[in-house]
This record gives sequence, C-alpha cells and structure tokens, in this order.
Amino acid sequence: MYEMVTGRVPFDADTPVSVALKHMQEEPEEPIELNPNLPSAVNKIIMKALKKDTTLRYQTATDMLADLRQALKNPNGDFVDDNYDATARTQKINTDLYGNVDVEDNNKNKKGKKDNKFVAFIKRHKVLSAFIGLILLFAISLGGTLAFLNITNPAEVQLPDVVGLSKEEAQKTVEDLKLVFEVSSEEYNKDVPEGYVISQDPSYIENYNVKEGSTIKVVISKGQEKTTVPKVVGMTREEAEKALEEANLEVEVVEETSRTVEEGYVISQEVEADSEAYAGDTITIHVSTGTGIKQVTVQNVVGQTEANAKATLEGQGLKVTVNYVDATSDNGKVTKQSVSGGTTVDEGTTVTLTVNKVAETKNVTVNVSVKSLTERYFAQQSENNTTGVTTGKNVNVTVNNETRTVSSTDNNCSVTLSGKDGESLDITVTITDPSTGSQIYRSTKTITLGSQDTVTFN
Repeated sequence: MYEMVTGRVPFDADTPVSVALKHMQEEPEEPIELNPNLPSAVNKIIMKALKKDTTLRYQTATDMLADLRQALKNPNGDFVDDNYDATARTQKINTDLYGNVDVEDNNKNKKGKKDNKFVAFIKRHKVLSAFIGLILLFAISLGGTLAFLNITNPAEVQLPDVVGLSKEEAQKTVEDLKLVFEVSSEEYNKDVPEGYVISQDPSYIENYNVKEGSTIKVVISKGQEKTTVPKVVGMTREEAEKALEEANLEVEVVEETSRTVEEGYVISQEVEADSEAYAGDTITIHVSTGTGIKQVTVQNVVGQTEANAKATLEGQGLKVTVNYVDATSDNGKVTKQSVSGGTTVDEGTTVTLTVNKVAETKNVTVNVSVKSLTERYFAQQSENNTTGVTTGKNVNVTVNNETRTVSSTDNNCSVTLSGKDGESLDITVTITDPSTGSQIYRSTKTITLGSQDTVTFN
C-alpha cells in the first residue's frame, strides 16, 4: 500500500543488509509527506500497519478492513486507533461448540428445503467463508482507495520559466502544459517592456515539477511610468522633497551658500519645472545654507618668509598665490600682498604675495679633449709637411672669452664658467694653431645653469 500511493518503498538502500537495518532501526517517512494529495485517514492506516511493535499494528484483517471502509466515507477523519490492546493475542477456538451439529440439518433452510452447494459450503465452513469474504472486501476497498488516489493525484509537469515573455506567450506556454495561468497584478517597471512578465509564482527552478492544474501567477509590466517635474524653486527643502516624492521622483540635495536666498530654501533645480521625466528618476536641487558668507580680517604678512605667510593666511580660510620677483637680497621674503593687512574680506578670497627670489651662482666645468680634437689636423699637416713639426705643438684653446695655450697632446683642458641659477648659457670652444693662425676646431653648446655640473667637448 505504501509503494502504491508514493511510488517508492518505505526503506531503500544499496545493500539488503542496509535495508534490513533500516527496517529495524528507522521509522519510514510518512506517505502523506511524499504525496500531499493522500487522505490523512489512509496515511494513518498505512503507518499503523508499519509499526515496529507488532502489538501496535492491526491485530486482525477485519480491523484493517473496517478502517479502510471508514476511510472511503471519511477520507480525512481521525478514527484510526493507535491504542495497544494487551488482550489482543491469538486464542484457540473451542471446536466443541460445532462437534454435534448434523451436517445434513445444516444444509437445510428454514423451509426444510436443501440449500444449494454454495450456501451449504458457507454453512459448513463459516470461519473460512468469513475469512475469504474479508479478503474480497479488502480487495474491493483497496481498489476503491487506489481509484480515489488516481483521481486526486494528477500527473506532474515541469515548471515553465515565463519571466521575460509577453503575456500572450506566457499564457500559451502555461496552458499548453495543462496549468492555470493567472495575472496576479500589473506594475510599472522601467526595465521590463509593457505587456511582458516581470515575475512568476512559484518562481522558476530548473527540473522542478508541479501537478497538472496548478496555478502559475504572474506580474505583468505596465512599462515605465512617466511623470511631470514640479517647480520647487523657492520652496523649503522639506516642501520640495515632499513635492518631488509625490511625483514619484527621487531627490538629491546639494547644499551651497547664497547671498540672496534664505537658509533652507531651494535656490535652483537641475531639471526644468513642468518637463516630463520617468518615475524613479533623480532630481537634483540646490538648497541655501545661509544668506551670508563668513568674513575674515586679513593679517599683515609683509616681511615674513613665504612659508610662514602662506600658513598664516590659509589658516584664516583664505587662498594664496605667489608671484616671484628677482632680487639681490632678502631671498624668500614677502615684500607685498595684494590685500592689505586689516582688510575684511569674504572667507575663501585669494591673496597674492610678492616674494623676493635671489638667483644663486652656479658653476659649470668645461672639459676639452685637445688631443682627440687636434690629432686629425696635425696628421694632415704631417702628410703635407708644411710645418716640419707634426706632434707636440702648442695650440690656443678658447672657451667663450677665456684662452689657454696647451700642448696638442694634452688629453683634457678644463675651464670653469659661472652664472645665475636657471640662466641659459652658450658655451663656445675654439682651438687654433698659433703658428699659422688656422682654426682647428669650433663648436657651441647651450645649457641651463644648475642643470649639470660639467660639459665635455671631444
């Protein structure tokens, strides 16, 4: 009976031993948990028949058949008796009561006529006939119960996924599976087009089955709702927020100072009043934090260092810019400020400081590789044999305006030049042959003083 109403056995395992252990140690899952359509009375009958203690089961087939007949009349009644009867045990029937009965007399009815064989058999075998009758009654009752279960236990179908389908497509999909399609509500939705399914109940689960005839409820989109942006300029912040929320709009508040609008009132709105917007859009409004701006008295910082002057003014809530001027003394000192000390200004006003900047002197060493720059010239002179001297001659090396006479075999001739830090300096190197006045080499390089310590000509 358990397997017929649930489709599975009460105990199942990989091995017969495991099944036997479950029979001894575990209680079976109630069949009504596996088949919710099962009448509660039939569930109780089956569970009573499966009791571990045999004395708690039905003690006779008659008792069980009586409950089954009652279940047909009252499927959900609470008539199954779970009480234990200590006297319910097998007893010996006293056959002496039947020993002296005349068989022939028993085969006659009240009119004195002889009964047919079937009636005579029943009279001769009352116990056996009763037992057979009970079996037949049980079979009839069980057949009726199974027929009832088949009627009340419809086939299962896989739950469809209709979210995102149009209403017509969703309805056809549901009804093709012999399910009931129901629109539970319609809602505005900016992400789902009008007439399409937003959600379903029960929600879709892969490989999840439902009974035929089950109802699938859906929520249909009415599309994105439109609304009109109200005019909130001049309202208080609370009034503006309420007006926008009543128009199904979100509110973002930006606070700012204003000389003309009282604190707590709307200065402006970023979306024009009476324009069309979608419900749920965010409208930004600017709200005044007060009608005045904090005033500060500028301190006099002339004569202070640049760092101290900036710290003083910025500490007052002022902005500072610096203008440097070339000077020969008081390097880094403030000589002028654009807003005089003692002047009252708005907080955040910009004050420009004039600061002396004395340029530092920077040196650069010019290295001239005389030998490498003159050897080709003297090699040519040797070939021409015009001077008679090809090596070891003196040459004049001029770096800008400074000239030195050195041997042409010298590897390096160094000259130091000076200038102001950051200035551009042109360095010209000229090598001449004093004996002939011929120019052997000339080159110019431009550098910024302070950017490098040495310059090499080779």
